[in-house]
Amino acid sequence: MSTIALRCLTSCALLCLLAGAAFAAPRIVNYDIAATITPETQWLKATARTDWETDVRAGQLQVALRTDLRITRLAGPDGAPLQYSRDAEGAVTVPLPTAIEAGSRFSLTFEYEGRVHGPMGGASGKRVWDHIGPEGTYVRFEAEWYPMIWGNRATAD
Repeated sequence: MSTIALRCLTSCALLCLLAGAAFAAPRIVNYDIAATITPETQWLKATARTDWETDVRAGQLQVALRTDLRITRLAGPDGAPLQYSRDAEGAVTVPLPTAIEAGSRFSLTFEYEGRVHGPMGGASGKRVWDHIGPEGTYVRFEAEWYPMIWGNRATAD
């Protein structure tokens, strides 16, 4: 076998392992979201129960949530408050007090609120992509208006 073929096989094997690890990461399998919008103030207030499962042992979880939505409460499966950190781009990291074992299912509940308007975009730079207002409401899933994992294929109630 040539060196090039061996490198190709090694690269393919590595990619397969990485892809498998990505699919094995903790994932949200269901959402139960109760949201209230107040058009006059462009305000969203919501509670999102997220049901998770994992094929690997997990010591922390990460979701994306719109940066202008403030988390008012984050609770674990037993209802106890959980600590979290958040970066400037909206990534919310939740260190778990006890690691979740592979094969487990569990729930986290996020309570959050904030103003939803923007960002501005389109060819002119003046188009509002997401909006809550008296004239109507349009909020895309890309707006990260609920705690999400990009590429996740959860169901919602």
